[in-house]
Amino acid sequence: MRALAPGGTYVTSLPGASPYLWQALTVLPLFGGRRCRSLMLRPKRSDLEELAGLVEAGQLLSVVGEVFPLDAIREAHVRMQSGHARGKVVVRL
Repeated sequence: MRALAPGGTYVTSLPGASPYLWQALTVLPLFGGRRCRSLMLRPKRSDLEELAGLVEAGQLLSVVGEVFPLDAIREAHVRMQSGHARGKVVVRL
């Protein structure tokens, strides 16, 4: 929340109670106009095809932070859950 500009909106698709609690609390003035919104989506084939096209054209890039071999999946999970991973954590099969 500290990184969000005053008047900004944080949007998440992650499940859990935390975004809903924050959404309810952000009506208070102490949040500086910051808001939280949750959304639930079902992927559509056309949307996924468009994203794939952007990736193939080099217009959408994913930042890979670390790559772990399959036998180190436990370490990959710990790294991802630590909240300190920069970029995507990838497990190579």
